[in-house]
Amino acid sequence: MAHFKRFSFCFLVLTLSIWLFNACSGAASKRAEILRSIGTGLEVAPPLPEEESEKIIEESAEAEDEAEPDDPTEFNYFPYDLQLDTIAYMGCENASFFSFKAGAYFERSGLRLSEYFLRKKSSMSQGALKELIESSTKHQAIPYLSIAHSVNLTSVPRTQTSIVQFPIRLPRYITDLINAGNTRMRNIGGDPIEAEISYGINSIVYARELNKKWRLLLSYKGGKENKTLHKTDGDWGVDVYGRVYRLSMNEIKSAHLLGRHVINSVSEEKRPQAPPQPGWACPASLRFEIRRHPDNAFKAQKFYDIQTSNYKKLYPTLQSALNAEDSAHRIPPDEPICVSGSSGGSAYTVAGKVLGNDWNINTSKKCISLKSPSNYCYEITRINKPRFRLAKADSNCEADGNNYCPQFLSICVRKN
Repeated sequence: MAHFKRFSFCFLVLTLSIWLFNACSGAASKRAEILRSIGTGLEVAPPLPEEESEKIIEESAEAEDEAEPDDPTEFNYFPYDLQLDTIAYMGCENASFFSFKAGAYFERSGLRLSEYFLRKKSSMSQGALKELIESSTKHQAIPYLSIAHSVNLTSVPRTQTSIVQFPIRLPRYITDLINAGNTRMRNIGGDPIEAEISYGINSIVYARELNKKWRLLLSYKGGKENKTLHKTDGDWGVDVYGRVYRLSMNEIKSAHLLGRHVINSVSEEKRPQAPPQPGWACPASLRFEIRRHPDNAFKAQKFYDIQTSNYKKLYPTLQSALNAEDSAHRIPPDEPICVSGSSGGSAYTVAGKVLGNDWNINTSKKCISLKSPSNYCYEITRINKPRFRLAKADSNCEADGNNYCPQFLSICVRKN
C-alpha cells in the first residue's frame, strides 16, 4: 500500500521537474509505457491489488456513507464518480482554442461507479447490479463542465462561449463500469475523458473572477428537464453531485490591456459530501509561453524591406538598422519562435495530453507554438508593425511599447 502511494505521487508531482524526474525514472518509465497504450477502445487504469481495492471500498464507505437514500419514497442513489487529474488555462485571444480544459489522463483518475454501488458489487450478480443501477431515478446523467458561482454553484452567464463537453452519456457504459469495478475508465470509445471552455478575448474576465466569486465545476445533468442533479430537489442548492475546483489565478503584470494569467494553485472538493481529497500541484515546469508560428512572427528583414528609401539611405543594411543609436529608428530583432524539442519527460507527456497533436512543445525553452500558420493565438493582422512584436517573457515588455507580452499555458495536476 505504502509503496503504491509513493509510486503514484512520484509520477504526477515529483517527476515534473528534471531533477526529480531522474530520481523517479523507474516509476516514470512504467507510467510512460501505460500512457503509450492509450488511444483506442475502452481504456481503464491498471487493476489494483486486491488488498488495496478492498481498502478503497472501506475508506469510501467511511468518507461517503450513503446509508439512507436521498428520498425514502424512491430509489435515487447516484451511480457515478468522475475524477479529474489535470486542469489547464490558456490565455489565447482566439476563441478557437480553449481557455480552460480539464481531463482524466493518468492512473487512478477517470470514471467508475459511486461508492454505494461499488459496495453492492461484492454481493450481487452483474445483471442484478445493472438492474439496481438502472432503477435509480438519477442513473440518466451526463457530466458537465462549467464556471459557477461559489455560493450556489449555478452557472454564470456566458459571453461568446464555446464549450466542448465530456464525450460520455453515462447510462450507455453501466456494464463497462460494473466490469471495471474499482479501476477507473480513462478512455471512452476511443475518446479521452476531457472537456473545455473557450472564452477567447473575454477569458481575462473569467480568470480574474475565479480568484473571487467563481469556481470551476464538474457536475451532472439529467432527468426529464436535463437539470443539474442534486442530492435534494431544487436548482439553487449547493448539494450537487460532482466536484468543485477553486482556482487561484496569478496575474502577470504588463502594459497589455488584456492582462495575462496563469493558474497558481487548485483545491478540490467532492460534493455533496466533502471527503478529504488529495492536493494539486502547479509546477513551473508546466507553464509555457505561447509563441507564434514562424510564418506569422515578426521578422526584422520583412519590416526593413517595406521602409522608405530615405530610411534605407540613412540605414543601408538591416544590420545598421538593428544597431541604430536612435531608438525611434531602430528595428527590433526577429520575434522569438518555438519549435518542438525532445519528446521525453513527464512535463512533455502532460502538455501533450492537454494540447493534442496541433502544437509544438519545447520543455527546455518552456514554450509552445502552433504547428500550422493557418490559425493563431494572437491578433495576426499586426505582424508587420514592430509595436506589436511578441516579446520574450523575461524582457521588460511592460515598459517597451514595441513589445507585445506573450500569453501562457499553465497546467496543474492532481496528486493521485
